[in-house]
Amino acid sequence: MVIRGRTIERVGPYRAHGLVAAGGSCELVAIEREGARAAVKWLLADCARDARVRAAFEHEAALLTRCQSDRLPRLIARAVYDERPAMVLSWVDGAPLEITASRSAEECVSIARDALAALHALHELSDERGPLGAVHRDVTPSNILVDAAGRATLVDLGLASSALFVREPDGLSEGTVGYHAPEMFTGSHPVDRRADVFCLGIVLWECLARRPLFARSKFAAANAAVDEDAPDLRDLGAEVTASLAAVVGRALSRDPARRFETALQFAGALDACPR
Repeated sequence: MVIRGRTIERVGPYRAHGLVAAGGSCELVAIEREGARAAVKWLLADCARDARVRAAFEHEAALLTRCQSDRLPRLIARAVYDERPAMVLSWVDGAPLEITASRSAEECVSIARDALAALHALHELSDERGPLGAVHRDVTPSNILVDAAGRATLVDLGLASSALFVREPDGLSEGTVGYHAPEMFTGSHPVDRRADVFCLGIVLWECLARRPLFARSKFAAANAAVDEDAPDLRDLGAEVTASLAAVVGRALSRDPARRFETALQFAGALDACPR
């Protein structure tokens, strides 16, 4: 197997199968050992020499070590391969969520419920000092993998923050265009679990409307998130009840104080909606 000009046949005791995903700092490779599939996520060589990037990578591993949810990947082991920090993760079946796919409102809500279960587990993490205040900060369709049965898993905590690793305000520099809460641009409110509620609200709105909510250019998306209310789904012809449209609208409130305070509250409101 050739990855970025390198031939890789084995990763430690595992046989390498192929590149699953590649980002600006990491690669995710499918691996196998004694018939069991897994994945290894490791830093690119140049990034492995950056202390801040290494710290963020170790932070992701630390969160996964603490987080027990079947809607998040499981950390199997931490290692160093080819002089680069690595995580061996449980294999996640499924493909990235496609927002334009034809799905019923029930199917869209089910996917959102799975992602909210993962977020709740992450948000509730604590240590001996108290709550960690963990926030995913990159809730996007590409980070929600959906299997053939419609079950969803939330992946990639690479941009997460918590009391263990506090990120500087980044504005437009990190994350996926079109999936930021207003406060991630303005700094007007703390970026806490309610930012993830907003971002999951974007994903659910898009699944129900089958179209993007915000523009895919950075500044246009930022302006829309900060200054514009999300259109009512029913005004776009989406086949949703008034109560479901209202729940999604509340999750997308530009003022964090008007949103659901927790992912669990958001999920409960979805459960209460007739569909």
